[in-house]
Amino acid sequence: MLLIFYVFLSTRMLGFFDIEALLISGTSYGFFIINLIVITTALLSKGKLRIPRIAAPYIFTIVLFIFLGTLYPVILGYQNLIKSIIASKDMFYYSILVYIILKKNHIDYNRVCDFLHALGLYLSVTFLVTLLLKVTPPFYITDHVIGMTTSRVFFPTYISLALFIVYDKFVHNKLSSTLFYLNSATLTFGIYASGHLSIFLTSILSLLFLSLALRRNNNKIYTMFKLIKAIIIGILISLLLLSSDRLRTTLSYFITSIVVGDNEALSSRDKYNLFRWNAIEDSPLFGYGFVHKSSDLMQIYASEYNTRFTETLSVIDSGYVDLLVKFGYVGMFSFLLMYFIVLISILYKVSHHKNRAIVYTLFLFQFYLINYTWSVFTFSHGIIPISIALGLLISISSYRKGIS
Repeated sequence: MLLIFYVFLSTRMLGFFDIEALLISGTSYGFFIINLIVITTALLSKGKLRIPRIAAPYIFTIVLFIFLGTLYPVILGYQNLIKSIIASKDMFYYSILVYIILKKNHIDYNRVCDFLHALGLYLSVTFLVTLLLKVTPPFYITDHVIGMTTSRVFFPTYISLALFIVYDKFVHNKLSSTLFYLNSATLTFGIYASGHLSIFLTSILSLLFLSLALRRNNNKIYTMFKLIKAIIIGILISLLLLSSDRLRTTLSYFITSIVVGDNEALSSRDKYNLFRWNAIEDSPLFGYGFVHKSSDLMQIYASEYNTRFTETLSVIDSGYVDLLVKFGYVGMFSFLLMYFIVLISILYKVSHHKNRAIVYTLFLFQFYLINYTWSVFTFSHGIIPISIALGLLISISSYRKGIS
């Protein structure tokens, strides 16, 4: 199945090969070519192409933003069209959303969910193996986060989605209590070990909320009790794997990051984003579109810090800054509003499997918070899981055989 293979490729083939390592004139086009193949496959499918009415406004918004974001810097005279297309290649990951929607009647989401479930466990175990044995797949980077040696996998957002899938299976009696404990604890550890505390917090809080709203065997207290125990087990596993010194470092990092908001990562982010805020102030309404690192605009807004984080206006660590730079306040609020409207519209339309729809809607809503520290609406680590969950929601709203 193309969707599963696409996700497999996006994980750097589970860490053993990265098609983005294939360069042409120093620029990676690996996944850009894959995205073009995906959207061509969808558009050339036999039969009439139909975009569900409920998803059409969101798809139209994305296509419009890609089109305008590519042309805008060319019209302003900052760069040529080729450079604009190169700078826009991250947004082409939305091709998988177009594919999912156009091929929705040919996708077995039960199989997709089982694959993502297994993938989340694999990525979580990869963290554990790296922590204990200091061994990681060759195309994953050994990293040091939250006080421990871990691996930088692609992508922690898949682990979060896997955790929601596990909860969905448990609530609908597709997973035993024992397997629920083991899976939830492993995935909770995986999200924690990824070092992205925003994903960790939003995932856990979302599932705790779900445990109050959804029930298994007509027993909300039972469901919440099981979930809390599984989460606690996952957190304890994370902490017990740390030495006492690392434990203090971890707790200090966690508290200062979330409560105080004052740590090295956040302060460096503010420092590196200063030139971007200057650019936003000069064009607050519509931004600049997709700006190439060699654009003439970068000569005007060059950062005083010469690092890979400042070579272009685009930024992966601050989602709202990235949206403002590309589309301005008008574009950002339009984009986020359309995302909200499509989620609420789908949830309102669902008549069967309402509980399943609530699970994945809440998964998608958490990206509003995650986007503060990670650009999930404009980079692949957010676009792909968002597209899969949206496709699943649309299929649930259509209620067809195979979604149960």
